[in-house]
Amino acid sequence: MLKKIMKSIIIITTITITSYLILSFIKNGYFGGHDTICYKFLSLGVLRSIAGIGLGCCIGYLYQKYINLWNTKSLNLLSTTLISILEILGLAYISWWYFYPHKFIYHIVFVFVFTILLLLFLYNKGFISKFLNNKIWSIISKYSFSIFVTHYIIIKILYNYYWRTHKEFVALHPIFPIVIDILAVITIGFATYHLIEKPSFEFLTNLNTKKGNKNV
Repeated sequence: MLKKIMKSIIIITTITITSYLILSFIKNGYFGGHDTICYKFLSLGVLRSIAGIGLGCCIGYLYQKYINLWNTKSLNLLSTTLISILEILGLAYISWWYFYPHKFIYHIVFVFVFTILLLLFLYNKGFISKFLNNKIWSIISKYSFSIFVTHYIIIKILYNYYWRTHKEFVALHPIFPIVIDILAVITIGFATYHLIEKPSFEFLTNLNTKKGNKNV
């Protein structure tokens, strides 16, 4: 069983690194463009998604494997203040990345900083990570995947079928489309979670339980 897990992790890691290398090579270090197609068949959006999912799997594996090591005395010597400072610096960098130009910095730097920040949050020793490790945020995060999966489609639909054909209204009321987009994304995300994601998860869990009982 352990050998199978290791093989899977090696394969996932290889795919993740390869995806990021291809992205860096094709776009000279920049991963932008959801609809960009290279060589008439390679979608950079899909490739970036594969790389991101693979990176998440690798982080999850490392966390599960070394979770006990993270709680040892040697790591606890890292002060809450130092970890909090690193969390603040990571968030500041990511915020700057989104809101200000970054033409001269490769996107792989963003991936690296985001990975470190995620590991710090998993360590849960800084002020920000402790603040985010709250029941309220846990409830909100429950819907985050459904919102993430559907948000691009919803925004595209609203733009193509309404905002683009009512440019004068948008120019006069620029805040209104933003509010409608946010409300629509949240509403559809909540509905998707309760109608698709949660029932699917329960179905697959029951299916795996039944298979496990048969093998016993």
